[in-house]
Amino acid sequence: MRGLRARAGEIERLLTAGLAPRKRRRLPLAGKTFCITGTLSRPRKELVARIEQAGGRVLSAVTQGLDYLVIADPASTSTKAVKARRYGTKLLDEAGAHGLLGAAPDEQG
Repeated sequence: MRGLRARAGEIERLLTAGLAPRKRRRLPLAGKTFCITGTLSRPRKELVARIEQAGGRVLSAVTQGLDYLVIADPASTSTKAVKARRYGTKLLDEAGAHGLLGAAPDEQG
């Protein structure tokens, strides 16, 4: 037998010792993938860190299944933009990416 039932004794011991389970925080971008291209108003690593902290994953290339391409001009005809459109990827400008994250870049500390 596997799973929690197999560990019932250990779980009971931990609960008795005062260790209580916490509710897991839902990350707003969990399971979403991003690719960032072009020039941003702030360092790219800041946007990458915010996406990852929100549960998203940043890829270096446009691939099938990519959720978002963050690009300076969503109307661009760059190779990445064309490929993203072909795959059905949503193109976002930097402000749109920050909108998904819940705040504008200048609202960050």
